Amino acid sequence: MRPRRSSFTEESGAGIQLGPNATRLLRSLGVFDAIEPTAFRPEAICLFDGITGRRLATVPLKPQAETRYGAPYISLHRADLHAGLLSVAKTLQAVELRPGFDLAQIEPGEKTIAARRIGGPGAEGSALIGADGLWSVVRKTVAPGATLSFSGATAYRGMLPMGDLPSPFADPVVGLWLGPKAHLVHYPVRGGEALNIVAVTEGGQEVQGWNQSGDAASLLSGFTRWCKESKSLLERVQAWRRWSLYRLPPLPYWSGGAITLLGDAAHPVLPFLAQGAGLAIEDAVTLAETLAAEPNEPAAAFHRYEVLRRPRATRLQQQSKRFGWLYHLRGPRGSPATSRFTPQRRDGTREIRLALRRNLAGSGGNAVFRAARILSP
Repeated sequence: MRPRRSSFTEESGAGIQLGPNATRLLRSLGVFDAIEPTAFRPEAICLFDGITGRRLATVPLKPQAETRYGAPYISLHRADLHAGLLSVAKTLQAVELRPGFDLAQIEPGEKTIAARRIGGPGAEGSALIGADGLWSVVRKTVAPGATLSFSGATAYRGMLPMGDLPSPFADPVVGLWLGPKAHLVHYPVRGGEALNIVAVTEGGQEVQGWNQSGDAASLLSGFTRWCKESKSLLERVQAWRRWSLYRLPPLPYWSGGAITLLGDAAHPVLPFLAQGAGLAIEDAVTLAETLAAEPNEPAAAFHRYEVLRRPRATRLQQQSKRFGWLYHLRGPRGSPATSRFTPQRRDGTREIRLALRRNLAGSGGNAVFRAARILSP
């Protein structure tokens, strides 16, 4: 059994970025062909100073990513990614899909594990993989003492048709704008027909869930001293959705017997590296290999999977937390007008650029790629 949460079919501004570490695995699994028609291949990641609008750095992606790392960097709508995964899953005889399964609780037994459903029949199996996200129900069984904490930041997302957007927003790039106590990200989705926008500000009311209505005035108050170009983009968005950003300290373990966690259920990362989905895809492929090696011993397979995946996941959790600080660097006495001149800001920009390049490669672990071949249709 594998509980998985998903409801992005009608979401506004639900974009996602996938680096070569994820797309080469999706290609091996036969999923990339299904998502390629609606995916976009950005030419670069461009860093901007949010106060002046000045371009700070550029990380080339096309064709460099595919030439160097064997797969492209893409951006797309989450609904398009889910549709591609679903289309391939339906072709696999070993997969049984039960949509609308709202998990209430887990009941481990001596030989089987029962998953109780809200308002309907449950399911039983010899093993269970919890891929149920940040607010994981399965995690409560594996690590009952784990507690999420509010990071002190709020994210807003929206979407605009490309239409007559001016440069640099109409450019075929991922734009990352840095400023005091806030940052802004935008990139094309829907094959280049729309622009996904994410703005993150410090503060905001702590709320659960990731689809709350967002107040434009509250968002814009965090960008009052930003350049006219960046503010004009935010003002174009008619409807914002918002969500609070939460942290979870590294769990002491991801598995308990024949139950394990995957993706954000095991190691949620703040969205500052655009690697959350990539990590989950890497997890899934590695887990497939360890299960193939130990088909009758899920507990042993889950332990091996955790040993292989924990170091990289923990490292990216820590790095993403640091990037939240780098993106929001302040100048002396917190002055946003002087932040761009400080050696601290220059060093931070250099660190961001180098880390973005390193993360394009992904884990590079042989286990991930062997497993991708095992799962290929």
